[in-house]
Amino acid sequence: MKIILIYIFMLINLFSVKIEEVSNFVGIRDNQLIGYGIVVGLSDTGDSGSDMTKKSLSNILAMSNVKIDANKLSSGNIASVIITATLPAFARQGDKLDITISSIGDSSSLKGGTLLLTPLKGVDKHIYALAQGAINIPTGKEGEKNHLTTGGILGGAIVEKEIGNRLSSKKTINISLKKGSFANAMNIEKAINAKFGEIIAIAKDSKTISVKRYKEYGMIEFLSILEKIDVKYVKKEKIIIDEKTGTIIAGIEVKVDPVMITHGDLIVKISPQVIPVSVKEDIGGGMVVNKENGTIHTEKRRPSIANIARALQKMGATPKDIVSIVIAMKKAGAISVDIEIL
Repeated sequence: MKIILIYIFMLINLFSVKIEEVSNFVGIRDNQLIGYGIVVGLSDTGDSGSDMTKKSLSNILAMSNVKIDANKLSSGNIASVIITATLPAFARQGDKLDITISSIGDSSSLKGGTLLLTPLKGVDKHIYALAQGAINIPTGKEGEKNHLTTGGILGGAIVEKEIGNRLSSKKTINISLKKGSFANAMNIEKAINAKFGEIIAIAKDSKTISVKRYKEYGMIEFLSILEKIDVKYVKKEKIIIDEKTGTIIAGIEVKVDPVMITHGDLIVKISPQVIPVSVKEDIGGGMVVNKENGTIHTEKRRPSIANIARALQKMGATPKDIVSIVIAMKKAGAISVDIEIL
């Protein structure tokens, strides 16, 4: 296993982004839909004797004036499923949605099945779409086991009800930052006011900026201009670690304070003082390694996470070792930025 380090080279943590990249307009969002349905046409891979599945199919048949005792139905070729979909903002009647279908019984496979007409509801219990069609099970790579109890249908649902949004008649809009920051909220306020030459934007808190529609534009045109405005964005440094793959993502300027970590045969010493080493190899960035005694230390300056990772690789540390050492440094207080472990 190889460790992958992605170094994000930035002289400072302030850079320019467009408003649409770091925020959303409040009220303009997707909505989740869900429904319960029946899949038929399975090749003896359906639910085994499920009363719920039999009763559901009996109810569906009754809607077509076919009355039959649920206990007399065989459930080997039918399965109970949950259908989920995302209803985009401004979706209109007749628009098609992709759907995901997942077995909730003990069906072994949905391959070859057909989903019967199923209403999809929102959290308000109103029906917004109808789903139906032949299920597609993605084919995995050769040698990989397919996940046969979950499938999908591209364009398998049709929107029946729209979500009302009187956007064009609004006089104000709220911008919500994806990540709260008082500095970024103020930067957006200043950028918008500078763009239009008057005070129309006011930062309400670390995430919300309230903006009045500029008098010369309709709301739709105004938003199209607003989302493309460049702003100075302060990025909060952090380290992201994927323990499964040994991937470490860190800003190049993330520094490590003085600390000493012992991990197996490796010793990492970070000190502002020069530590005498008889046999050493300077690998740059203030890092010196001594392969004879498994020691890594710095000379005078604070090293970055990138330098430490490079030194550890030079010493033959495995991805697991490097991840463990970085986490230990954080616990010891030598790393001030947040660490996110995937």
